[in-house]
Amino acid sequence: MLRRILASAAALAMMAAPAQAEEPASAPKPPPLEAYGDLPGVEDMAISPDGTGLAFIAKVEGKRMLVVTGDGGKSVRGGAALEDTKVHSVNWAGNDIVWLYTSSTQNLGYGFTSNKHEFYGAILLYPESGKVDAVFKGRANIANAIFGMHGTRTVDGKLLGYFEGIELQQSAGRNGYVFDHGRPALFAVDLAKNKPSKIAPSAGENHWRDWLVGADGRIAATLDVSSNTGKWEIENVQHLTLASGVDAEGDVSLVSLGKTPATII
Repeated sequence: MLRRILASAAALAMMAAPAQAEEPASAPKPPPLEAYGDLPGVEDMAISPDGTGLAFIAKVEGKRMLVVTGDGGKSVRGGAALEDTKVHSVNWAGNDIVWLYTSSTQNLGYGFTSNKHEFYGAILLYPESGKVDAVFKGRANIANAIFGMHGTRTVDGKLLGYFEGIELQQSAGRNGYVFDHGRPALFAVDLAKNKPSKIAPSAGENHWRDWLVGADGRIAATLDVSSNTGKWEIENVQHLTLASGVDAEGDVSLVSLGKTPATII
């Protein structure tokens, strides 16, 4: 069923390229009012790094689908039904994996200051196999959500995605894991296997952190900020202080690596 639906999407992908319009003989009639409730037909679109693949969200035969095409839109590589999934962006990880930046509202339960919270996630689609997965899904000791993304790197032949995640604490009875704090650590996720490995610990209490990942997949810089005092410090991979200061509002951030490997912005 899915392949039949996706077959109708190849033409839609070709329509993504602009075409020269002919002058109509007469002004077209406006669409009926109910048609506006079904917009947009195509929500988001992303091109693979090699320029041959296209991933987009569209309605195909009335179904909201993620469609992945190849050969410049001439063939359909795969797809997945999305239904009412809230998607913020469509992204490629290399040329063979598509990931969606999504969010959903979850009930928090007892012990939190609010009843609900909007959590973000990364859904992975492997077009060739049709497999759909999610970063941190099924990991007992990591919350099933992401709290930041720091790009992808190829290290030792493996495509890694760098995601922030919250570690859970083993319960007193050691029969499960429970929430301890909301300060994320940084994980390198082997995207082919969806296997995370922690590469940087979370910040201490009343602190928050940000990271820059170098081309070699190692942490190039760590920003640590005190939520109480606004004192901040940037360290390199050798834990040497590169810069420090104080901002009462905590208004400091890492933007990117600089023009040369020895500089940051």
